[in-house]
Amino acid sequence: MIEWIDSIDTLDGEDGVLQEFSEYFASRSIRKVWHNYSFDRHVLQNHGLAVHGLGADTIHMARLWDTSRLQKEGYSLSALTGALLNRPKITMKELFGKPAVLKDGSEGKAIIVPALEELQRNTTNQRNEWIEYSVYDAQATWELRNELETRLRNMQWQDSRSLYDFYVQYWVPFAELLTDMEHRGIYVDTQYLASLEPKANEDIRVAEERFRQWAVKYCEAAKYMNVSSGPQKQHFLFAPATNRISGEVWPRERIFKVSQQPSSKAAITHDTQSCSFVRWLVLNVHICVR
Repeated sequence: MIEWIDSIDTLDGEDGVLQEFSEYFASRSIRKVWHNYSFDRHVLQNHGLAVHGLGADTIHMARLWDTSRLQKEGYSLSALTGALLNRPKITMKELFGKPAVLKDGSEGKAIIVPALEELQRNTTNQRNEWIEYSVYDAQATWELRNELETRLRNMQWQDSRSLYDFYVQYWVPFAELLTDMEHRGIYVDTQYLASLEPKANEDIRVAEERFRQWAVKYCEAAKYMNVSSGPQKQHFLFAPATNRISGEVWPRERIFKVSQQPSSKAAITHDTQSCSFVRWLVLNVHICVR
């Protein structure tokens, strides 16, 4: 049986309801199951609650079961419940989203999700939907744990032991350790760090200038590049090309808006044989490779 407890006081700056569960969360003997233990543990710690007794994290278990999902379906609760339980979690946008109202009163294409406070305080049927949505997270996480345990037990680790044995022996205590480290942080000599900043900034400037000096040998417009821009470097180094995953086609020529020289803006144009440029009102850079 799953119980839903209204913690509305946390939205009003109070933690009365949460504090009633302080002993439960702090107990090392009561094993608890999470989906993304690190995030939830830190949230509760920010409310002054000690959290111990990790029983399982379904994200960790799913990663051990199938590491390839990181590049495909992912490890969200919605994705895993759909793949393993055939009952995917419905997203908040699907359940509570409503079309934005335009100035003329008609409905727009954008979908707006009400604030959590609005959903939790709502006394209409939407509140019941909010409760069902909330408790399914707990139910789905528990059912996922059971399903993933079964799958991991069917995967051999060593001798007669399974990957579930490996998970319990190594990953569970390691997850506790990592979140302890995240919570405590590390000490930093801020004065020494500040003394290194000027040298680090100068090293960055020199490296960027060296890159531009090399790049202008292939395209004069490259002197206007924002070297920190991933898309600009991507286009300069690889276009024309097609993204194998998204299918997006990168043409030989592309215009980027940059702000290297606020007082003197220019637009760079070129063809496949040359890289000439002309100054316009808006700084747009064609980055190309011949």
